[in-house]
Amino acid sequence: MCAVMRLLRILRASISILSLLLCLATAILWIRSYFTADHFSQYTTIDAQNRSYRPILLVQIGKGGIGFSRIFWSVPPRSFSGTLPNEPLNHLKQPPHYPDFRYRPNPHHLAFLGFELHRVDGTLPNGSTVTAFALTVPCWSLLLLFLLLAFPELLYRYRLYQRRRNPTLCPHCGYDLRASPDRCPECGKTRSSSIAQSDASMAR
Repeated sequence: MCAVMRLLRILRASISILSLLLCLATAILWIRSYFTADHFSQYTTIDAQNRSYRPILLVQIGKGGIGFSRIFWSVPPRSFSGTLPNEPLNHLKQPPHYPDFRYRPNPHHLAFLGFELHRVDGTLPNGSTVTAFALTVPCWSLLLLFLLLAFPELLYRYRLYQRRRNPTLCPHCGYDLRASPDRCPECGKTRSSSIAQSDASMAR
């Protein structure tokens, strides 16, 4: 049981550290997005016997938002002739703007507090079909998510720190020591050993 609890504490601490690092990265990205917009794109062409397919991936970052889009073209064979068969990851810098994949207006457009969801299905006269899906999320929502993931460990560390400062509480388990100041009746540890173990836990 002790090993399982220790493993859970290590996992919780690892998630907290990773979440705080992601918080920092998101904050930097958020600030940067008001100075320049980044546009990433990549596509591949797949030629089959009767059709050609081209999935296109797009990512836009700008003015406090991050947008992800996937476009799937299905066209008659050899319709992509004369164009590049594949485009590796391409990066363009643009003046700052909130992610906009130009799918509006369409019947499948939802927007709320900076969140946007688009879905477009269409058919062209030459027999080509296109399906597009886009999701835009504001940076503040990612920052909030990462902070919530780190909150349990931060709360644990804060309570541990408060127990160490309060001489009437056991630094290990938080039990009231006013009736037995030398040894904790809850966990059985002496105050000196409990403080040492608490210090080691804080160091981890």
